[in-house]
Amino acid sequence: MSVLIRAGVRRRLPALVESLRAARVLVVASPRAARCSGVLDLREYAEVRQFTGFTPNPTIEQVLAGSGVRASWRPDLIVAAGGGSTLDTAKLLRSLPATMDGALEVLSGRRAPDEHRPPLIALPTTAGSGSEVTRFATVYVRGVKASLDHDSVLPDHALVDPDLLSDCPRRLASSCAFDALCHAVESYWSRRAGPFSRALALAALRQLIPLLAGGRLTVSDGDRRGRLAHAATTAGLAIDHTRTTAAHAFAYKLTADHGVHHGTACLLNLIWVYRYNMRHLDPMPELAQALAALAPDGDVPAGLRALLARAGLPDRLGAYGVRRRHLAALAEAGTCSARSANNPVDLTGGTAVGELATML
Repeated sequence: MSVLIRAGVRRRLPALVESLRAARVLVVASPRAARCSGVLDLREYAEVRQFTGFTPNPTIEQVLAGSGVRASWRPDLIVAAGGGSTLDTAKLLRSLPATMDGALEVLSGRRAPDEHRPPLIALPTTAGSGSEVTRFATVYVRGVKASLDHDSVLPDHALVDPDLLSDCPRRLASSCAFDALCHAVESYWSRRAGPFSRALALAALRQLIPLLAGGRLTVSDGDRRGRLAHAATTAGLAIDHTRTTAAHAFAYKLTADHGVHHGTACLLNLIWVYRYNMRHLDPMPELAQALAALAPDGDVPAGLRALLARAGLPDRLGAYGVRRRHLAALAEAGTCSARSANNPVDLTGGTAVGELATML
């Protein structure tokens, strides 16, 4: 995989398409993302068809519609421009069969993804999902999060242009940055962590924490956009090696049932997961040092709450409509997730309910 990160790098897209000798290009992008990224200008170089039939947190039905377009039109190349949901949609539709039964077999691991798939170029327009550099993608099947985790899912090229962040609404930019923060912390303590992935996680935190700790996150400054894009992509590279853990595991149903943006949902859960894990783990001085600017007094959960407050977001689950009667379902979904099994400390449903209750 090739990854290029710098302002204006999206302008290299036509040359890259020409080098791949792609005569038919399937563009996966919302109308807004297509306009700001300029991907439809590829019409000067190739026949282009655009797929827009997806929403944030894409469903299996939406992905299958895109798989149907890919299967019938047979593009030479797929170009995806947008946030994490867009990139995940593109990664899924190029790898999944266009039938529900076939797709579910692939998602369950009973069948391999399609071997004959076009190459994929990813242009992220947000900074945080890491989807441009990971070999897994998320889709919701009847309201339940499923993941396709396979080497074939990794994009072939990522063009990370910080200038594409300039029009990102502040609250969305903050939530995406929270996702990157959770990626780095969770990768560091993941059961699959090693020296290389921990180095990536710490590098991401050292870039990201000063941007978050200094006040409200802004993407109006080119230098800050560049640092944010580097940090988010580095955190994505870290979780590509390790996968995420409990903060993500407990976020998916919070998003599906209560409409909490993914990155915000992850940070809300990281508050209690961090506290829980640190009660049971040996000290992690490098992680603590990387997070010190968020919590000079050492109270990292309080520092994470402060990030939400600076973004104008509530730091309690109750403010998002979560009630005590919802906790058992949230706990069950979280503990049943493979991401929860990757947490460095075991979590039972009963323990999770008690910890979630502290966030009401």
